[in-house]
Amino acid sequence: MPVSRLLVEGKLDIEILAALFGGRPPVDIGGSKQSLAPRVRNERQGGNANVYYLHDRDFDYDPPDDLSQPVVDRTHAGIVLGWRWCRHEMENYLIDPEVVIAATNWERPIYEAALVNVAQHIRYYQIARWVVGTARRSSPPHYELYTKPDDLQDHDFRLPRDLSESTSVEWANEHVARFYERVGQTVAP
Repeated sequence: MPVSRLLVEGKLDIEILAALFGGRPPVDIGGSKQSLAPRVRNERQGGNANVYYLHDRDFDYDPPDDLSQPVVDRTHAGIVLGWRWCRHEMENYLIDPEVVIAATNWERPIYEAALVNVAQHIRYYQIARWVVGTARRSSPPHYELYTKPDDLQDHDFRLPRDLSESTSVEWANEHVARFYERVGQTVAP
């Protein structure tokens, strides 16, 4: 299926994919994750039959079993509208040892050790985010249980000052409890 235009969520997606694709197909911002499928349907009704979208998986789905195949995100009348990344977000592909080593000529053991060290440093925070993301996926209203602390919502790459297990667990428990309090009041009657 030829892609004449690819719609994505953000500027970083455009920068990376446009460089990889060399402008073929053109990559454009298509809006939020929720608006991509309707936008593709509208554009196809307007005559652009080969427009598709690609977005982050985020915490909306568990990782697929087969990471070597694209994951169809949505279809309409049996025709693919778009895909989602197999990994959490595009940035996760950029830290892959194969990509980093090819781009930088760093020594594999040194980079892998640094990557494991960083992963160990942020693991409790990431576990807490996964727990909150899984709860969000199962709870109404879906998109109001954020997977980051409130003061980090508009900052993609910031981390909390304290990444310890106890602080991460405390944040996740308090964060979900506040959400549950709001939702519980709504659905209790």
